[in-house]
Amino acid sequence: EDDKERRGVSYILDDGSLVEMLYDKKKHKSQLAVYKDGTVTLEEKVKIGDSMWFMPLKANQGILETGFLSLPSEVGVYQSNEELYLEVRAFIERYVKLTDAFLTVVAVYVFTTWVYDKFHTIPYLRVTGLWGTGKTRVLDVAGRLWYKTIFAGGSSSTSAVFRTLNFTNGTLVFEEAELSEKESTEM
Repeated sequence: EDDKERRGVSYILDDGSLVEMLYDKKKHKSQLAVYKDGTVTLEEKVKIGDSMWFMPLKANQGILETGFLSLPSEVGVYQSNEELYLEVRAFIERYVKLTDAFLTVVAVYVFTTWVYDKFHTIPYLRVTGLWGTGKTRVLDVAGRLWYKTIFAGGSSSTSAVFRTLNFTNGTLVFEEAELSEKESTEM
């Protein structure tokens, strides 16, 4: 009865085990995937202290239902990183027509978002082009694969975006940014 709960989307346990939230929109279900000693288990909650439990966000939260935050729905098994890379690349290529070089950049960037915390500095992916050239499509398709993707647009409040980024440590997809010519050339 005295146990407290902390809700979130990811956690690293004292022993180094990884805890990641899964959200299945079709089944309206959230749960935790716990990676420990090379094995993944699915849990409803995980003990993180003497009287504290880590739990996933509730499935009915607006941040999930609206798609503002996109999370994996299941855990997959892959034989190698190369196999996973080829599958990611094929997924992107199935939905977006890109040059081979940019397709490689986008596919590699997917992996970068999942290990960003291992680097001091990482690049960001910026998609520019004229109206109707598929910028939104690239962001939507690749964003479905990025780590804890937060989909924000020009109408999203700055404070809401920063609160969500701080809470999730996710990958921000900001669409329809209005940049001045000076800002555009400085980036």
